[in-house]
Amino acid sequence: MEYHKEEQKLKKNLEDIGCSEHEISLFFQYQPEEQLEFLNKHRKKLLEKIHKDQHQLEYLDYLLYHIKQKRSFSHEF
Repeated sequence: MEYHKEEQKLKKNLEDIGCSEHEISLFFQYQPEEQLEFLNKHRKKLLEKIHKDQHQLEYLDYLLYHIKQKRSFSHEF
């Protein structure tokens, strides 16, 4: 029974980090070393997404800045 609770907690954690049902079922078939490798790969994937999103946000801020500059410049005349 305690094992089942731990498995449910682990499944919930995997869902919370964005794993699909398929990935979760595979995870439980892995040996501990393979589980660590999977988690490290997933971490890397999430970090790459964060960096991509950060770059998009920087580009968006750049566009906002230029549009605001253009608008304030045109209102001066």
